[in-house]
Amino acid sequence: MLYSDEPQLHFAACWAFAWLGETGAWSPEHKPDVLLRLLKIWRASQSPDIHHVASWAISSLPIIDRESKPLPEPDTDLIDFIKKQFSLEEDKLGVPKKKKAALVTGFYWKAPWTDEELAQLAASIYGEDFDDIPTLDPLLKALGEPGKAQLEALKQKQSEREVAAIDDV
Repeated sequence: MLYSDEPQLHFAACWAFAWLGETGAWSPEHKPDVLLRLLKIWRASQSPDIHHVASWAISSLPIIDRESKPLPEPDTDLIDFIKKQFSLEEDKLGVPKKKKAALVTGFYWKAPWTDEELAQLAASIYGEDFDDIPTLDPLLKALGEPGKAQLEALKQKQSEREVAAIDDV
């Protein structure tokens, strides 16, 4: 279904992969070309619904070793697409998932952001409706030291918020 030319099948396949990722029932580790196909569908579709489920699938699937090169080197148009998806305004359908999918794609490409920039961007959107997306912590951890530093800073902020909430009571 994922490799069909039929948009309604694209929707169904992307939706299924999104839920497989959400539940941890499947990983692209043994079939990394699925990530490329999801990216192609996300970029090429004219349907906002398909855009939403394709980005959701990318953002939900477990992070795999980026050294396995699951995505080919990006061209300028793909880089521009990813940057645009990350910069979308919050009032659009599926924007948090599109931002997360942009970060995941950037992680695999090691572009258009450095690992330090990627960790900062991920930390900047942490908590923006990302509590239900299980791959943000693994993405930060996969970034090594830059991601671990951001995770520690986020944990510190969370602790401070919890203490402030208790003090308010």
